This record gives sequence, C-alpha cells and structure tokens, in this order.
Amino acid sequence: MLVITATLLALQATRRQAEALEVECKELEAPHKAAIEKATKERRAELRTLREAEATLAATAAGEYVTAAAARAQAMAARPDHPPPAVPLPTGCAVRWLTRLEVTDPDLLPRFVLMVDEKAAKEALAAALDVPGAKLTQTPSFQFAKELNK
Repeated sequence: MLVITATLLALQATRRQAEALEVECKELEAPHKAAIEKATKERRAELRTLREAEATLAATAAGEYVTAAAARAQAMAARPDHPPPAVPLPTGCAVRWLTRLEVTDPDLLPRFVLMVDEKAAKEALAAALDVPGAKLTQTPSFQFAKELNK
C-alpha cells in the first residue's frame, strides 16, 4: 500500500510539473504569436495593395491597347495602297509587301518595347503612335506560281 501511495504522489507531482511547463510555454509563446500575427497582417495588406496596383496597371494597359488598336484601324483605312513595283514582274510572280520593324536607335525605345516586342512596336507604329527609336519599313516578298498554288 505504501508503494501505491508513493507512486500516486509521484504521478501527481509529475502532472503538476507538466502543467506548470505548459503554462510557462504559453507565456513565452504569447508575445511571439502576437508579433507573428501582426507581421502576417502587414504582409497581407502589402500584398493586397500590390495586387490592386497590378490590376490598375493591367486595366490601364488594356485601355491603351484598345485605343492603339482603334488608331491603327483608322491609320490603315487612311493609308494609300502600296506603290506597284518599279520593275515589271515575270508571268506567274506575285508581290506581297511585308511590314518589318527596324530599330533605328535602341536607346530611344520606350519601356514597353525594350525586349523589342516587334508585335507591340509594329501595332503602335501602324496606329500612328510615336515609337522613338523604331520605324516601319516595307520590303517586297516574291511568291512564284508553284508557291501560290500551295
């Protein structure tokens, strides 16, 4: 009976120590938890702000693209047809005019065409927008009768 009583007393003492350690751990964690939660809230607010700014920029860029597309359509409608080639073409030959981008001064290129995004630069120039450092050039591309039938 004495052994059982001693074992029970030891068990109760161990439980009290465990409970005291749990309380101590919670007290030590509390300030860190608050700091972590505060930092998390701040980061989420920053992320929300960045996402809103990104959405605003995307909407602005989309609006500019639509405006550029409309200007391009007007410019294409007002543009005269390409001049006929100065040299007579042989029978079975056709001329097609290709629009190519030539970068005249890379230092003057605006930021949106820095990679030289030929599609964006061509669309902007065709829409009569100013793209410093680039111009559209026309070069002939000949197709022969065999290629026309393909």
